[in-house]
Amino acid sequence: MKKTFSIVFTKLNRRALFIFSIASFLISIACADGLDWSDVSHVSNKAFIPTYYSPLGYNPQISYDDYKEYDYRSANLEDWSAYLGDKITKEKLDELLYTFTQEQIDSLREVREKPDKKGPFCKFIDYLSLAKRSERFADGYLYGWYYEDQTFSKDSAARAMKDVWVAEFNATSDEFLKQRMLFQVVRNHYFSGDPAEGIAFSKKYNSDLRKINELMYWRIRGYEAACYHKLKNYPQSNAIYAEMMAQNENYVQLSDYSFHFMEDADILKCLELCPSDEARIQVWMMIGKNYDPYRAIEEILRINPKHASIEVLVGRMISAKELEIRGLYEENNPQADIDKDITVFKKIINHPEAKAKSQAYAAISYLLYLKGSYNTSWEFLKNAKSANLNENELYTTNLRIFEVLLELEDLDHFSDDNRKEMMWVMQLQGNWETGVSYYGIQETLISKLNEYFRASKDIRRLAIRPTTRELQKMEDLHALRVFLESNQTEPLSALVKEIACYSLQDVYHLIAVRYTFNNDIENAISFLKKSGADTLTISGNPFSSRVRDCHECDHAEYKGPFFTKLAFLEGMKQRKNELLKAPTFTHALELGNAFYNLSYHGNARLYSEMSAPKYYFYWPNEKHEWYVDSYYMNVNEAWNNVEEAHMYYEKALIYAQSDEQKAEAHYLLSKCEYVDFISKENRPENTDFIAGKHFQSLANYSQTKYYQKVLNECGYFRTYINKK
Repeated sequence: MKKTFSIVFTKLNRRALFIFSIASFLISIACADGLDWSDVSHVSNKAFIPTYYSPLGYNPQISYDDYKEYDYRSANLEDWSAYLGDKITKEKLDELLYTFTQEQIDSLREVREKPDKKGPFCKFIDYLSLAKRSERFADGYLYGWYYEDQTFSKDSAARAMKDVWVAEFNATSDEFLKQRMLFQVVRNHYFSGDPAEGIAFSKKYNSDLRKINELMYWRIRGYEAACYHKLKNYPQSNAIYAEMMAQNENYVQLSDYSFHFMEDADILKCLELCPSDEARIQVWMMIGKNYDPYRAIEEILRINPKHASIEVLVGRMISAKELEIRGLYEENNPQADIDKDITVFKKIINHPEAKAKSQAYAAISYLLYLKGSYNTSWEFLKNAKSANLNENELYTTNLRIFEVLLELEDLDHFSDDNRKEMMWVMQLQGNWETGVSYYGIQETLISKLNEYFRASKDIRRLAIRPTTRELQKMEDLHALRVFLESNQTEPLSALVKEIACYSLQDVYHLIAVRYTFNNDIENAISFLKKSGADTLTISGNPFSSRVRDCHECDHAEYKGPFFTKLAFLEGMKQRKNELLKAPTFTHALELGNAFYNLSYHGNARLYSEMSAPKYYFYWPNEKHEWYVDSYYMNVNEAWNNVEEAHMYYEKALIYAQSDEQKAEAHYLLSKCEYVDFISKENRPENTDFIAGKHFQSLANYSQTKYYQKVLNECGYFRTYINKK
C-alpha cells in the first residue's frame, strides 16, 4: 500500500522543490558497479564540506553525497497530534495518515452523525478524505520504469480537485486547517496547469498564516517557487530556492536540485529579487556548484569572504580536478590544467578577511602533488597547516593524509617519523556509514611501496603485494620467510614487517601447503607445525573417493573421525612409508585420493584456505594484472594439478589384485584425465569431454560391480557406452 504524503508534504513533480526521492539515491548506489569514488579519492567530503552543506559534497556517481531532509512524517504527526489533543493516540493517528486508504477514511465520515461532528477529529477526517483524493496526482511518478496506469492524467485529476480545495479554504475559519488547505490549493494549481493562480494564492495568504506553522509556510513557498519554475520565471523561482537554502540546512539539497540555469541577465534579476545577502550568496553557491565555481567564489568573496559556501566550492573543485587527473572508470588526464583553479584559490588566500585560507592552501598543495610538483606542494601544505583553525577534526586528518602522500614520493629518505605516519594511515578506520573512507590513501600507500620495491626487484615487494605467480614459487616464499624472520630495524623494513599482508605464521602455512602439493610431506609437516594451523579440522574423509565429485556430499555424509591438517599429513606420511615397505593397492589408492581431494575437485580443497590477507586491496596494477586476493588462490595452478594423484592411481592399478580393483583404478585415472582436459587453455570448443584411454579400458570390466556403479552415476560414461 502506498504511503500518504498528501496531507502536508506531498512530493512535487520533477521540477518542484520537494519532489526529490531518496529512491533515486539508492538506485544510483545499487547500480554503481565496482568502486565508489569516495573509496578512491584522497579528499574527504566531510573534511572540506561544512556540515550545513553536507549533501553537496562531490561524488561523480551520485547526485548528492549525503541525503538530508526534514523528517516530514514525524513533523506532520506532531502537528496533527497537537491539533487533535487526546482524541486519538499517535499510533492510531499515524495509521490513519499513512496506512488507511481513501475508502477506509470515507467510511469514518459517519462520525458526522455524532454530537461532536464539528469537533477537531471530524474536521480532520473531512480534510483527510479530500487529501487522500489528491494523493495520486501529487505523488506522481518520475521515472520511466514506473509501470502504474500510464493512462492516468495528473492534470485532469488535479483540476477536478482544484475548485473543491478553494471552496474548502474559503469556507473554513480554522487557521490550522486553513494553512494546510492553502498548501493543497497552491499544489493543485501547480498540477492542474494554472501556476499563476497558485502564485496569487500563496502571495495573498501565506505570510499571514506563517505564524501557524513555519514548516508549512516554507512548504507552500516551495510550491510557489515550482509555479514560477513552470512559468519559466527562473529568476523568481531560483530566488525563492536560495531564500529557502539560507533558511534551513534541510532545504539545501532540495533547493539545489530545483535550481535552474540562468544567463547573466537573469542572474542579475534573481539577485535583485533575493531579500538578503545571505540568499544572494546561496544563488552564487548554486551557480558555482553546478556551472561556474570560479566566478562564484569571486562574487561570494565580495559579499561575505567568511562564508562557508566558499569551503564547499573549494572542496568540490579539488575533487573534480582529482577525478580528471587520477581517473576512476574513465581514462585519466595527467595533463589537465590547474592554473585557473590555483588562481582563484590564491584570491581566497590573498583576501584579508577570507576564512577558508587553509582550505585554499591545501587545495593548491594537493593539485600540485597531482601534477608532480612535490617541493612546491610541501610549501603550500605547510601554510595550510599553519592557517588551519582546527574546527574540523576530519579536515585536520585530511591535511595529514596529504602529508603522507608527499612522504611516499621520497622513500629514499625514509625516517622513523615517516614510519609512524604510515602506520597511522594503515590504522585509520572509516566506512560508508560514517561517510569517510580511508581505502584510497591506504591503497595508495601499499601501491607506492610496491612500485618502489619492484623497481629495484627488492625482496620486500613479496611482503607488500605478492602476485599469485610469486606465491607459487618456493624460492619466493622462502625469501619472504627469511625477511620476516630477520631482525631488521631500519625504518622502511620495520614498516614493511608491520604492514605485511602475510604474518610469519601465514608464510609458514603457505610453505607447508606448497610442500604438500609438491609431495614433500616431511617438510610440509615441519612448517605446518610452525604455522599454528596444524589443529584446524578438514571436513570429510580426504582418503576416500566417489564416482561423482561432490565435496558438499562428502562433508555432509562423513561422520568421523575427522582429520586435523596435521593428522591428514601424518596419514599421508604413514601411507607413503607403508607403500615403500610393502606396496599394496589400498595404500596407493588412498594416497591418490588424498592428492585428488587436495585439488579443486576433491573434498579437501580447503586444506589450503586461510583468512583474507591483512591490508589487502582488490585492485589491479597499472598493467591490469590482478594481485592475489585471497589465501587459497595462492594454489591456483595446483588446484587443477592432479599429477601426484595420477601417479599413485597408476601404482594402484599395478598393485591391483582383482578386476574390481582394476575397474576402480581405471575410473579414478579417467577422472585425472578429465581434470587435465578441462584445464587445457586450448581445448576444443563446445566439447565437454573426450574419453581417454582409462575410460575406454573401464569398458572392459562390465562384469564388475564398480563398472555398474559408474554406469549408474556417471553420465559421461553412460553416454560413451551407449555410443559404442
